[in-house]
Parts: sequence; structure tokens; C-alpha cells
Amino acid sequence: MRGPAIAALIVVLCCVALCVHAETTLQLRAAQVPLALPGGSLSTADIHVLVIGSETREDWKLQADTWLQHFPHYIATEQHTPKCKMCGSPEVTPHKGSLFEGALYFGDRFHHRPLDWYCAQQRPMQALARVLAQAQARASLPKWLVIIDDDTALHPWNALKMMAAAQPSTAASGLDKPILYGSEYRGGAGFIFNRAALQNLSNPIPVVDMSWDRQLLQWTEQQGGSMVTGMDACVHRLMGGSWCYMHSDHAMGRCVQSLGMQLTDKKEVMEQNCPVGTKIMVAMTDKHEENQIRTVEAADAKTQAWIRNDMVSCHHMDKTSMDSTYEAIKGSWAASSSSKAGSAGSGGAGKAAPADSDS
Repeated sequence: MRGPAIAALIVVLCCVALCVHAETTLQLRAAQVPLALPGGSLSTADIHVLVIGSETREDWKLQADTWLQHFPHYIATEQHTPKCKMCGSPEVTPHKGSLFEGALYFGDRFHHRPLDWYCAQQRPMQALARVLAQAQARASLPKWLVIIDDDTALHPWNALKMMAAAQPSTAASGLDKPILYGSEYRGGAGFIFNRAALQNLSNPIPVVDMSWDRQLLQWTEQQGGSMVTGMDACVHRLMGGSWCYMHSDHAMGRCVQSLGMQLTDKKEVMEQNCPVGTKIMVAMTDKHEENQIRTVEAADAKTQAWIRNDMVSCHHMDKTSMDSTYEAIKGSWAASSSSKAGSAGSGGAGKAAPADSDS
């Protein structure tokens, strides 16, 4: 091969490498309109949001046009978590439900789902592992992290108030007690972790190799052990291990429990089936039906008051319900909160959050 041809090939390979890198970058996007509580005790710039989305739809854009503009955020899709481990034949095993853990609790609810759905159950934990690795690399875990589906609405002001009430006012270095909100049975409404919980997930765990000594008749430690994080251990169980066929909500619950933490269910403010969303549960069953009330204006006074004053998150939203909900809640924060946000939180919420990535 002649010199010019070799040079051209190198250029092509470099371009391919750059394209692959661009496809796999998980970027922290800046908060466009950060909000801060009076006194600057907490800002939405202190709260990172990890949206679990898909390349087959762009529902996250509905969030970006509404409430997501107030938070630094990541959008994680298949390109950021391109590996999926099936414990058995994807054509047979999952659809029988013999190994998919959710089937044990919900009959045939999780049977006969498309392959995309089964692989999507492994996306939240893989994405969380990447976000934590990036945060550790820059030695800066956020004060709070919210993991949320791309069809879920988050109330910025009510979320701020709930988190500010939970954080100790005397802690000089942030939050020293792990706080985790969410449910392993209603994860569509989101999971919320404070910095201490994220640190627990990031802490190293020793992995020691042992071998059997036939002379001493005992197990002895071998040289060359390794260290992994708690999050890495959870991903290992998920990707081909004992959690391989768990629903993502259940796997997240098992992960935090394995590290000595517990989820606090906030179902009174984090709603799996939003009263103005696309789906509602049929009473006394595990089935959904289409919701006929799709806007806040069409809801009763009690529901409207809950959305404005209490709701933190609401799942199963489409454009109509997402837009209507944002229009109803955006007057609930003080008009001056955006201008005050610049002096609040770590690094100043009024400045664009620095973009970061891993490859």
C-alpha cells in the first residue's frame, strides 16, 4: 500500500473512532434556568438529573422543553449503555418468564415483552455507574442525584423543598447521612440519592482471591486481589449475575440494600401513575387502562392542589400532560428565584454546568 493510501486509511480510521466516541459520550448538560430557595440554601444546580431514555423515541425533549431546563442533566440511551446480558435465549427464556424475577410477583405482566424492553431494565444501573465514575474522576459528587424515566415530570420547587428539609443544616461538608427516596415497586416515579448515598455506592470493596491449601486444609488468601466499587458490584450482578432478569426497579432496590442502605418510599408525593398521565391502574389488579383526564385543567380541585403544592414527581406523561403540568406548576416558585440562583449551590447555579464525558 502506498504512502498516500495509508495516510487516507489512517484518516478514515480516526474519523470512525471519533464518531464512535461521540456516540458513546454521556454528557452533563447545563441548567438553563436554575432556581434557588430563599437564602440560597439549595439550588436546582445542586441537583443532577439522570434521564433514562431511548434512541427509538425522543420523549426526553418534552422534559427539556419544560421542567428539565432547571437542572443539570444527563440523557442516557442505548448508545450510552450498548451492552445487554441475557441469561438464556432471548427468543425463549424471558418470554416464558421462568427467570425474569418480576413474573414471580405479577403473573404474566412481564411476559412477551420485546427484547428492547428486557435490555432497558439494565440501563438505569449501567448509566448510574457511568455517572458516578465521571463524578469520581472530577472529585465532585453532586449534592443530589435524581434518576428518572423519560416520561416522568419533576416539580422543581417541591423537589427543592423536600431535599432542603432533608439535609442537615449543621453539616459543614455536605450530607453525611445516606438518604434515598423511591420504591423498588414504583420506580417510574424516580429514585433520589443524596451525596452520602452516592458516596456509599462509590466506595471501594476489596475482592480477594482465595485458594484451598491441601496441606493446611484451609483456605488461604492469594496475592493480586482487586478493588471494585459497590456500584460495580451491583452492575456485575445485573449483567449476567443473579439479578440478570430483575426489573430495573427491583435491581435498584437490591443494590442499595446490599450496601446497607434502604429506600424511603415517598409514594404520597412521587406518583407512579400520574392522575393526569396516560395510564391509571385498574382497581384491585395489576393492569393499566387509558386515563381520560390528561390535563391539570380537567382534573378536580383536589388533584390540581396536589400537583401544585405536593407533587414531586409524576410518571406516565405525554406531551399534553407534561405541558399542562408544567404550566400549572411554574408559578409556584418565586419570581426572583432564578436571579438568586447564581449565588446558590456549589459552583454557582447561574453559571453553566461544565460538560463532562467518558469514552
